[in-house]
Amino acid sequence: MAAHHNTASEDEFPTLKPRRIQNQNVVHRLERRRICSGPVGAHWYRVRCFHQNLFPNFTVVNVEKPPCFLRKFSPDGRCFIAFSSDQTSLEIYEYQGCQAAEDLLQGQEGETLANGNDQRSLNIRGRLFERFFSLLHVTNVASNGEHLNRECSLFTDDCRYVIVGSAAYLPEEPHPHFFEVYRNNESVTPNPRSPLEDYSLHIIDLHTGRLCDTRTFKCDKIILSHNQGLYLYRNILAVLSVQQQTIHVFQ
Repeated sequence: MAAHHNTASEDEFPTLKPRRIQNQNVVHRLERRRICSGPVGAHWYRVRCFHQNLFPNFTVVNVEKPPCFLRKFSPDGRCFIAFSSDQTSLEIYEYQGCQAAEDLLQGQEGETLANGNDQRSLNIRGRLFERFFSLLHVTNVASNGEHLNRECSLFTDDCRYVIVGSAAYLPEEPHPHFFEVYRNNESVTPNPRSPLEDYSLHIIDLHTGRLCDTRTFKCDKIILSHNQGLYLYRNILAVLSVQQQTIHVFQ
């Protein structure tokens, strides 16, 4: 009976198997990354896993950059997007690789290039950005008084297109008509602390810089910051209207 009781207890409370931890040696991990291609059909995110052991060994402080707001890389790392200083245009840069400034930094000692005023330091800080990023396209996107939201950008799975959003505050006069604010029975009363706006979503081809399409939402409330009101799954885009309590789905 005792033996039977112990077996039942083990079945009822199974022990956790210890998790296998891969070799953390830097050389071993780099070599494994170089020669291992992953199983057949594996996604490239899985095959080319994120670096855990590599870190920058040289830092340049106060690098000069164009008058724009730097945003993010495309998922494949080939393109880098930025918003113009007036937040009406999207700037598309091509990343040139980590070796692009090798000759510029050759012979530089130490681990940090701080605020040196010598000619070599000024030359490095002035030319470093253009070495790493080559400007491909500047696409004028926002119009009619709208401004791009710097925290709103979604890339498609193939890294070919990017979706950005812009908005403009509604003027106090003339006041929007009743049926523009309340379009259905679920529409909510606008909050004075979060006034209604006109919104536009734009899809841009990263390869050509062409503005492919624009969808507008008049007199609405859509949370663009951090893509809270947008969701992109493959070729399906969902947009949440807080004001109208509606989800718009585009393909």
